[in-house]
Amino acid sequence: MANENKFDEALSNYNKAITLNPDYTQAYYNRGNLFKKENKFDEALSDYNKAVELQPDLSKGTITAGFFSMKQKKYEERD
Repeated sequence: MANENKFDEALSNYNKAITLNPDYTQAYYNRGNLFKKENKFDEALSDYNKAVELQPDLSKGTITAGFFSMKQKKYEERD
């Protein structure tokens, strides 16, 4: 139960940070890490992708987003 409370508190803090500054790349990346630890991979991937969208040179985000895309078999379709 203590871990759930910490998750909820951390999630609330990241959500507030993003609400105050929707372009805060690090908040998306960190919230993605939080979701990843809770095995919420769709949410994690979404936040990692947003972080990369905001800051394309964010190599750790690019790598992490790519890893989760592969893990979830969300490959881009190619001709």
